[in-house]
Amino acid sequence: MPILNVRLVDAETGAPIRYTPVWLNSFQSSTDQNGHARFDIPPGTYTLKVRSPLYEPYTAPATVPGTVTVTLRRILL
Repeated sequence: MPILNVRLVDAETGAPIRYTPVWLNSFQSSTDQNGHARFDIPPGTYTLKVRSPLYEPYTAPATVPGTVTVTLRRILL
């Protein structure tokens, strides 16, 4: 099965964003301690979404197979 690798990083520090849910259409994964999430799904173009209470929401198309690095900005409280 083709794979999409997703990596989440903080826009200011470049640090990995850990333990954050990531969606690819209706498929869900979560980042690990290194900010990586992986989807084993059929090839195609999907909508990648990231939602976290600490970061601005992210939505963009993603193509499987492939690798995507998502840089997220912190929400200023």
